[in-house]
Amino acid sequence: MPPFTLADTTAIQVLMSATQDTRSDFTHKLAPLLHLLYTRFVQCNHMNPMWINGDKILFSCGDMTTIQSHVLRYSGYNVDDRELELSKYGAEAFFNQFQESGNGYKPKVVVGDTGSGFVEAVGVALDTQELAENFNKPNFPLITAKTWVVFDEEAALSSDATKAAEAAVEAELNNLIGILVAASPQTVRFYHMMGWRLLEVVDLSDLAQLEAVIVEALQEPHMPVVVHIRSIERSLESDVSDNTLVDEYHRWGDVPVESDQSVTTSLYTRFAIINASRELAWNHLREGYKAFFPADSAALEEVKRELEECYYDEREQEGGSKEGLTVPLERSSRSTPSRTPRLCAGL
Repeated sequence: MPPFTLADTTAIQVLMSATQDTRSDFTHKLAPLLHLLYTRFVQCNHMNPMWINGDKILFSCGDMTTIQSHVLRYSGYNVDDRELELSKYGAEAFFNQFQESGNGYKPKVVVGDTGSGFVEAVGVALDTQELAENFNKPNFPLITAKTWVVFDEEAALSSDATKAAEAAVEAELNNLIGILVAASPQTVRFYHMMGWRLLEVVDLSDLAQLEAVIVEALQEPHMPVVVHIRSIERSLESDVSDNTLVDEYHRWGDVPVESDQSVTTSLYTRFAIINASRELAWNHLREGYKAFFPADSAALEEVKRELEECYYDEREQEGGSKEGLTVPLERSSRSTPSRTPRLCAGL
C-alpha cells in the first residue's frame, strides 16, 4: 500500500476536531481508525449503496454517527449543518433525518437494546456468507464483501451479543471483523476463548501498525476476528477536559484551519471515485459470470430485484429520494448488498 502522507494526518485531525463535542468519551479518538478503513480497506460505492459486493460498517458504541457523517460529507455527500448538529447526539432523529435528506449510503445506527448493532452485524455477515456459498464459482468470486462492526465492552457483554458472537464462531464467519474499544482485558479474553481470532493495536496513532493489523485480519480464512484497540479506554465524560482534547489534536499536527478541510475533501472524494471504479470492474466480472452460469446469474438478479423493492419501499415511506453523491461520477447499475430484509435495512 502507498505510504501515509500529510493529507492523511490532516484528514485525521479535521475529523477529530469535528467530533470533539460529542457525548461519547472516545468518538474523536477513533478518527484514525475510520480514516484508515474508509481510505484503504472498506469496499463500497457511495454512488450505489446497494452494490451487492459492498462492505458494510455498523456501530455498537458511542456516538459514531458524528464521525461517519463527516467522512461522508468530505466524500461529497449533501450532509447539511443541521444533520451534523443532530449527529452529535447519536440520536434516532439524525438517522431518520439522514434518510430523508436523500443520501443513499446512510450511516447505520441501530436504535435498540445494548449490543443491537453487534447482533445485526453478525446477521449481515451470515447473510453475506450464504450469498457467497450460493453464487461464488471458480474464477468468479462475486461475493467477497466484509462486515465491519465497531463495538465497546457494554455491547460486547450483552446477552444477545454473546449469543451472536458464539454463532459467528460456529458459522466460521471469516468475513466479520470486529473492532473492540473501551474494553477490559477480561472481555478481550472472553471473546478469544469463544473462538474469535484476537489481534491487538497498541496505539491508533501508529497508522502503519494499524494498517498491518487490518491486513492480517482480512487474511483470516476460518473465523471471525476481533481487533482490540488497547489505547482507547472508557472514561467518564467529566474526565475528558478541553486540554486533553487539544493534546490529542497536537499529536497529529497544528489545530486544523479552513484549508485543511479542502485537503480532506480532495482525499475522500478521490477515494469515492476509486471505489466507484471498483464496482465497474466488478460489473465486468458479473458479465462473464452471466455467460458461464446463466441460471445462477438469473437467480442472483432475482435476489437483487427483491431487495431493491424492499429498499425503495422503505425510502418512499420515509420520504427519501434515490440520489446520493454530488460529485460527478457515472452511476452504475443498481444492485443489492444481500438477499434479506435485514441487509436491506442495514445499508
